[in-house]
Amino acid sequence: MSLNNANDVIEANNTEKSTDITREAVKWGTFVSYESIENHHNQITTNHFTREDVLNSYEWIATEKIHGANFSFYTNGHEIKCARRNGFLDPNEDFYNFQSIRTKYTSQVLSLHKLMLSKNLIKGEMIIIYGELFGGKYPHPNIIKDKKEILNPVQY
Repeated sequence: MSLNNANDVIEANNTEKSTDITREAVKWGTFVSYESIENHHNQITTNHFTREDVLNSYEWIATEKIHGANFSFYTNGHEIKCARRNGFLDPNEDFYNFQSIRTKYTSQVLSLHKLMLSKNLIKGEMIIIYGELFGGKYPHPNIIKDKKEILNPVQY
């Protein structure tokens, strides 16, 4: 997860194609379920995205899907809550050492909220930043041994 340039994040998500919950007013502390990504097996989705008016309306960038654990930051500009796909994380919960991720990105998350607020891009009381935690095992003498890898079968 990288939040180095908040303006790029806003531009990437402030488009007509975005129909997610972030466009609706949401009260602070409300958990918003993150839906699974539609794929090419869903004919309705495929038909929508292959229409000529849709194809020609946007710049498209295809990337490989990251396989990992869904993770999100919720903030009202003062507090930060972290969540997984199905609910908020307890501050002491064992979920891939998310506490260190929260510590690392706290200032960027709060800065993004402030920037979005200044551009009148927040309709509710909070913003949600979705991401994916990923990584496997890297057997090396300088790697901390007691850390849990997110993808057990993956070895780098």
